[in-house]
Amino acid sequence: MLFYPPVIALLKNSALAVVGRAASYLPAFTSRQTSPALGIIMVHGVHQECSATPLCPPSSNVSFPSFQSNIQGAARRFTFISMDEAISMIDGYSPWKPRCLVLTFDDSLSCFSESVGPALARWGIPATFYVSTEVIETQRPYWWLRLEYAAFHIQRQSLDIVVPEVGRFVLRPGGGSEMRRLKAVLRCSSSALCEQVVSEIEARVSVALSNRTVEYPFGRIMSWQDVTSLHTSGFAVGSHTVTHSNLSLLSQAELDFELVESRRSIELHTGTSCHHLCYPYGDYSDEVSFRARFAGYRSAVTTDGPGWNHPSSDLFRFRRFAIPTQAYRLSFVLSHFGKS
Repeated sequence: MLFYPPVIALLKNSALAVVGRAASYLPAFTSRQTSPALGIIMVHGVHQECSATPLCPPSSNVSFPSFQSNIQGAARRFTFISMDEAISMIDGYSPWKPRCLVLTFDDSLSCFSESVGPALARWGIPATFYVSTEVIETQRPYWWLRLEYAAFHIQRQSLDIVVPEVGRFVLRPGGGSEMRRLKAVLRCSSSALCEQVVSEIEARVSVALSNRTVEYPFGRIMSWQDVTSLHTSGFAVGSHTVTHSNLSLLSQAELDFELVESRRSIELHTGTSCHHLCYPYGDYSDEVSFRARFAGYRSAVTTDGPGWNHPSSDLFRFRRFAIPTQAYRLSFVLSHFGKS
């Protein structure tokens, strides 16, 4: 019998959902789950499946139903704790709890305050939201969201883009490997180069996401009122720096500004201390980690992983698990039934 790719994908996802749902109810027996180990879950965006826009969400996003099934499934087998609790355990001030998870959200997207925060409050699950302060104040979407939105408007003809000192990229309708390669290059580039490249693409396709977030809700940014509301609801607010620059490329003065000013601004608006940092793009170095400690942070998360953290782990190089886009897969991954 001939199965077309969509049918195969549907069968695979259905089977995975059944196994993942079952895994969330099974007792934990693996040594990783009974020995001191801390899992940190990384989420970049959560979207409603029935969005009013025909445009696709960023590839890093997960649908709300999938997010809900993954988090609630994991909560049946693991204990979600706050980042402060995790630090206290690793520092030895609190006894180590088995099978603990910390839930973290990168960037400053409005979906976190609109749907995710209220849901987590209902479920009684703590979380840390890392925000970029300048992005909140300017309400200008991150460059990669602007890039993805502009890419949707490349019509029929390919777009040639030359990135100085890097090379030529041919962007075709629908994105593809060249778009992924361009984003990977820009993540390792200066903010000025990112702005230059994205602005050129926007100009050539005659669109600008900053003026059209109603059409592309995935690019909407939280306000300070939204951030304050998350804090009032009991969630931690951490720093994702001021401008979301690649910290490894900055001078010491620029690095200190990103670390100190973002923390100061968050503390001013929330009225409480900001102890936790998320490295933009997950990029860091020994110098970046040292300056983060010096700036007064107690922890920093990377995009290294997937992998567990242990009592001997460096508090400024925490590893994380990216939340799966498929429903019920998180328990499957954490339980080592599937690839992690």
